Amino acid sequence: MLSLQRLNWIEIGIDSILTNKNSEGVKYLQLFLQDYTTLTGEHVNAGCNKCIAKYYTNYVNLVSDMENDCKYRLHKKREGLPLAFGSNIRVTNRNITDAYANKLIKRYQDINKDFKVSDLFAKFPVEEIKVEKPKSAKPKRSSKSKK
Repeated sequence: MLSLQRLNWIEIGIDSILTNKNSEGVKYLQLFLQDYTTLTGEHVNAGCNKCIAKYYTNYVNLVSDMENDCKYRLHKKREGLPLAFGSNIRVTNRNITDAYANKLIKRYQDINKDFKVSDLFAKFPVEEIKVEKPKSAKPKRSSKSKK
């Protein structure tokens, strides 16, 4: 009989999924693939370790996206940035919050005047920019010549 309780596959890890069993003797791999199939609707190949590693990565990304309602997503190469100089907090897409994102933006703006939010984040809220028409001080002259 399979357990109806969904396990935290991120904490269990890929190595344990591939080799261990739960307390009822059911392989973690079987349970993981059932959860993955339920979540994504994909057909899976249980005999391919590369495929299973890919499924695990997809699962981690999907679950992280579902759990985190932050409006910002770091670029992959930017994950693990310290929140501030000397900070023990490393910002990743799993722990990012809007407050963390705003602190990072402020930090990078102070360092680099040419900083763009898109340099740091793959996903960010686009703020409405009000475009004002420039007011001309001088009235325009007509191009018609007077006769």
